Amino acid sequence: MSERTRRKSGQKIIADVLPDLKRKRESQNELIAALEHAVTILGEEPQPRPACRILVELVPISSFQTFRAHCDCCDSVLDGFNDNFRFCPMCGSRITDIRHEETAEEASNRLTEAAIKEHFANVGRSS
Repeated sequence: MSERTRRKSGQKIIADVLPDLKRKRESQNELIAALEHAVTILGEEPQPRPACRILVELVPISSFQTFRAHCDCCDSVLDGFNDNFRFCPMCGSRITDIRHEETAEEASNRLTEAAIKEHFANVGRSS
């Protein structure tokens, strides 16, 4: 094999391997950056979780006694709420009180409050 042929063959091999090595290096650099960020985050003091109260609706949302609840901390609607939950699945706040609606009047009051909040939220957007 001539010198030129050997050089061309070597050049082709290196040219084929080089992009793969560059991709691996970029991937390793991204991994290193992610790990450094994780070390920084894990080194911080944990933030205290806010406490929230949960209001469970009077009427189940399905025939399987699946209830809908409302978190007062993040204003989320929680479908399939269970009284054994210790944290809000939407915002992660610690549940300190679970209250069940006991009368239709309480449900009506909740719906009225929600309608008022939605109305004022829409008024704020339109201005």
